[in-house]
Amino acid sequence: GTPGKRLFGTFGTGPVRGEFSASNDRSFIVSGSGLYETDSAGNATLRGTLLTSSGTVTIDENGLQLAVCDGTYLYYAFFNSAVDPSILFRRYTTNSDGTLTASAAEQDTAIDPQNSLNSIDVSSGGNAYVGYESSGANQYPTVVKNANTDGTWATASGFPKTLSTSASTTWSVVSVSLGSNQMAFIYADTGGGDGELRVTGFDGTSTYKTEVATTTLVEQGTNGEALLSCAGDTTNARAYCGFTKSGTFDLIYQSYTYSTNALSSEVTIASAANTNGHAVIDIAKDP
Repeated sequence: GTPGKRLFGTFGTGPVRGEFSASNDRSFIVSGSGLYETDSAGNATLRGTLLTSSGTVTIDENGLQLAVCDGTYLYYAFFNSAVDPSILFRRYTTNSDGTLTASAAEQDTAIDPQNSLNSIDVSSGGNAYVGYESSGANQYPTVVKNANTDGTWATASGFPKTLSTSASTTWSVVSVSLGSNQMAFIYADTGGGDGELRVTGFDGTSTYKTEVATTTLVEQGTNGEALLSCAGDTTNARAYCGFTKSGTFDLIYQSYTYSTNALSSEVTIASAANTNGHAVIDIAKDP
């Protein structure tokens, strides 16, 4: 033992990854993959299980709920026909010194897209979703889900999922996490120069919302891509989008709410922008 100290308690099998004392005088410890509550006598009660078992965790509260962040990952979904005919996927752990550690070797998804206009986002359950335009005689907006959450790839049952049966030469697809495993798939057909912004909500398991769409057309960029940017709000299950309006080149903001499966009214961020205008949307939490 250590002179002058005594054992307070034993919590799981370790390693101890974080400790938190809540405002209601309850204390919690993360050990290994277990979240434990401890009393003043050092007795431990298992309250939950995390997806990971190592690495420092961050714990916080809002007075009613406890949140545990058990790691930060960086993902990529990459396609270049000169390198590989399929989308390549990889996950990294971000380290405190700014370096990256790969979770696994680069994964070949065996998903063959039409072009490199793909996107990736990850659900609250740790499943990566890649949005892309399908290849073949006709192209459609498509999304594929990774069944694995450990950095390896296995295409989930029921995927790839075709989001629209309207064929086009250029679809841009954005996947956005909304929390509680819910997703919003946001896409626009700019094959003819412009197309309306469309959204399909997904519950993360098997149920898709009815597609909703804007009346305003989205302008295309120099490579045929939709001038569109989206970010997810996991607290309110909402996606926020900015896009360039076809013809006028106004920069437009619009949100999608999962619970109502509805798009908000359009808001003009900037009027009569130039032909290179592109609205970029992100979400920031007040410190």
